[in-house]
Amino acid sequence: MAEHFTLPYPPDLDDWLDLRAPYYNVSMAAALFGEHPYESLGDVCVQKLTGKRVEENDAMRRGTAMEPYIREIASDILSRKLQLPSLLYGYGPLLATLDAVDPDDPEIHVEVKSTTDWIGADTPRYWYWQAIGQMGCYGSRTTIIAYLDGRLEVDFLEVPFNERDWERLVERASDVMACITLGEVPGGVDLSARNVTDLHPTDDGEAVSLPDDAHTLEVILAYQEAAEQAAIADEQKSLARDQLVRWLGRHSVGIAAGMELYSFKQPKPTNRFNMGRFAEEHPELVVQYMEEMPNSRRLHVKKGNVKKATKLVWPDREEIL
Repeated sequence: MAEHFTLPYPPDLDDWLDLRAPYYNVSMAAALFGEHPYESLGDVCVQKLTGKRVEENDAMRRGTAMEPYIREIASDILSRKLQLPSLLYGYGPLLATLDAVDPDDPEIHVEVKSTTDWIGADTPRYWYWQAIGQMGCYGSRTTIIAYLDGRLEVDFLEVPFNERDWERLVERASDVMACITLGEVPGGVDLSARNVTDLHPTDDGEAVSLPDDAHTLEVILAYQEAAEQAAIADEQKSLARDQLVRWLGRHSVGIAAGMELYSFKQPKPTNRFNMGRFAEEHPELVVQYMEEMPNSRRLHVKKGNVKKATKLVWPDREEIL
């Protein structure tokens, strides 16, 4: 039977990431139910199976930098002595990293968020599921979400503990992590092309028979049609861009109906490594650092065979070719 546990909060980021690796982190709880806007369950599973870490982006760096400020403001507004906990809290396969606790009131904890979006009265679902996971692991009954949104104001949402959703979360996370421990993708998890590439960066050169001829062809034909539509859209976009830029010529901004509608400006210069110049002036050094880099796998549809297969499966549907 699953039990609660705690782990010391490591000060080093890499140590913290290593410590979390064997567990399902509640920050990704919404992915278990298809309710995370940025990460799918396939993304999470492949990260676990490959050990590949998510690269820190600007939003993550902004959130880390803003966290102490938001925690301090929340502490003042809520009249609570909020502290960064020294422990990570877990239950079974789940692990939670809390942003702030009140040592005088274990019934609550505070989750700190920053976003460029405007947050209304409804708690975003991925925040909700994270809060449920944190409460279940920590033992609190209420999560106070202190957030800084696009209005540049700190505001609050409250999420009460929900026993039924906590049980669902534990059950789903347990099933997923059981498969991950065996080195398998959980059943029912749809992997994206990127997921498959990360999991199998090199193909084995073998052919595989697909289970349903008709469905396979439907998907291939849908892919071909979408690719053709995308090419048409790209061409139309290019033609429209050409016209907009021609109208400006050397000017910066286009005005119509008394308003600035678009601009065509040169961004500030950036510093880049001049590989051509370096190779010309130091060819011996370039040779020392040249190495073969693997290319990503590419999807290639054999159109001739698709036509032949379509005639075999649907003799009366030649018009789709």
